[in-house]
Amino acid sequence: MIFYLLASLFTAATLSAFVSLTDSGLRLRNAFIGLQRERSLADAGFVPHVEATEVRLRPAAPSYRGSATRPFARRLPNRLSALQDVAAA
Repeated sequence: MIFYLLASLFTAATLSAFVSLTDSGLRLRNAFIGLQRERSLADAGFVPHVEATEVRLRPAAPSYRGSATRPFARRLPNRLSALQDVAAA
């Protein structure tokens, strides 16, 4: 009975390894074909075009108020009040 259990576990592990290796091989083959296509286009003088969905703008910088509470930041002049002084003069 233990023999059949071990044999079935070994068979299941072998089949799953075979399926995994087959899947990896197919993915590798498709990626290689894509690279060959891009290389032949580049050799012909075409420039690869990036899809618009892949172009990402840099996210906006977060506005943290934590630095304004430090003692050094409190001693800095307020930019708005300095501009108002220049405008009044």
